[in-house]
Amino acid sequence: MTSIAKEGSVELAEMLDDWGIDLDNVETKSATNRSTNFDYNACMRISFYATLRKIVGTKHVDFDVSATPDLNEILSAVLEAYPALTEELLDKTGGLSKHIHLFVDGRSSKWLPDGMKTRVDGRQVIEFFPAVAGG
Repeated sequence: MTSIAKEGSVELAEMLDDWGIDLDNVETKSATNRSTNFDYNACMRISFYATLRKIVGTKHVDFDVSATPDLNEILSAVLEAYPALTEELLDKTGGLSKHIHLFVDGRSSKWLPDGMKTRVDGRQVIEFFPAVAGG
C-alpha cells in the first residue's frame, strides 16, 4: 500500500491500489498562479487522476496559493493555471461538478463540514478525481 495509507487515508489508498496507482513513484510539475486574488505565501501540491491527469499532463502540480486558502480558492487557482479543466470540473452554475471528487486527506469535499469553504494549509493532501463508473 502507498505511503498515503500510512498517513491515515486508508480508504483512498485502497481505492488507488485497486486502480493500480502508486503514489510513491510519480512525477510533478509546478504551476505558478499569477492571479492578483491571492497573497502568495504557501505552496500546495495538488494531484490529478484519470482524465484530469491527461489534461494537466502530470500527476502532481505545485501551486502558489494564500497561506490558508479555502477549496474554492484552490479550484480557482487550478482553473487559472489549466483553463482546459473548466468543462471537466465545473457544472453549469460554476460550482464543482457532481462528477468530480475533490479530496482533502482522503475525504470528499462533499462530506466535509464546511464543504468548499474548508480551509487548508498545505499539510493536507489535495486530490481531484473524476467519477469512475463501469464494472
